[in-house]
Amino acid sequence: MKTRTHRPPLTDADLDRALAPASDSILPSSGFAASVMAAVHEEQAAPAPIPFPWKRAVPGLLAVLAALAILIVAVPAALRSAMAAAQQHQAAGSIQGSLTALAHPGNPTTWISASVILSLACLLFCRKLIAR
Repeated sequence: MKTRTHRPPLTDADLDRALAPASDSILPSSGFAASVMAAVHEEQAAPAPIPFPWKRAVPGLLAVLAALAILIVAVPAALRSAMAAAQQHQAAGSIQGSLTALAHPGNPTTWISASVILSLACLLFCRKLIAR
């Protein structure tokens, strides 16, 4: 077992000695302040960053919003018309007739479906390229 040694209480003189600035104080290296000030002046002299060109981006953003609005309105209407055509052909009893109605070149559902599938394929391909 270790025995405790009795230490005398600290006096004000001991605290003053411990907290007094030492003769070996830390000083910055020569040229440090000058290099910092040179960096500050370079930063101050640098041109301001280029602002984002909102005036040029707004028409594109409005076009995207208009295209989304058209899609929201047009896709359900096209699907309803395609389903109505398919139901008419099914009423006639021909499954081949309903497939022919969907594959008809004048049917907007065909073009919308093809464009959506092609867009998704492109997005998936780009994701795979970026993931590598």
